[in-house]
Amino acid sequence: MSTPQLTDELTGAFTRSFLDDALTKLFAASGIARRGVLILLDIDKFAALNEEKGRSSGDLLLTAVRERIGRIVGVDDIVARYGADAFGVLCSGATADYGAALAQRFRARVADIPFEITQQRRDSYFFTVSVGVASFPAVSILSPGHLCAAAEQALARAKSEGGNRVRAAASA
Repeated sequence: MSTPQLTDELTGAFTRSFLDDALTKLFAASGIARRGVLILLDIDKFAALNEEKGRSSGDLLLTAVRERIGRIVGVDDIVARYGADAFGVLCSGATADYGAALAQRFRARVADIPFEITQQRRDSYFFTVSVGVASFPAVSILSPGHLCAAAEQALARAKSEGGNRVRAAASA
């Protein structure tokens, strides 16, 4: 029997399955421990980078974004690879206000400092992320799947509005 992989080999972030397990535990908790925020970050125009500069540059960008997120999160927060060019951050015990402020810090930290994304480290590029935030408990969020769907919808709204912005899920 093999042990499930806990971290993404490329970025060092936790895996999506690890995040899903943590979400399940959050929803099973009681009291103040049964509160949290899920933040989803998606790199804007990532496909264009892969097309123009190649997959290795995309891999370098993913790793660099993960490192920048990791410098901001709390010690108990979970950073996971959520999709091909997306990360999820679970802040257990956090409030919606905390999540919104943290999401803005992530967005600014990615947008304000150029990335060196070539093997030669001579070319610097600016990138942005779109961010969706959902918090629990909320009236309409009854399960981990609902929390993920709410954060994904907020992320989709941020992307559709042009990217490089944070959008929060409706709380009702």
